[in-house]
Amino acid sequence: MLFQVSHQVRSPISRMQGLTNHIDSKAISKEELESLSIYLKDSVTELDIFTRTLTASLEKIRIQNTTDQTNSN
Repeated sequence: MLFQVSHQVRSPISRMQGLTNHIDSKAISKEELESLSIYLKDSVTELDIFTRTLTASLEKIRIQNTTDQTNSN
């Protein structure tokens, strides 16, 4: 699970870092900037979806643990 979390978080972050470094490294055309913007948005969306999914999964675990503790008493 840790590998999957790390991979799914690091991949879009690494892409965003690469894209922003590319933007900072040289003068780019408006068309290229628009293209890079799409890639950035895709990476942000991927990261957002993953964090929402992870949060929902962790919430389910929290609820289950609370239920288990209540049932144990």
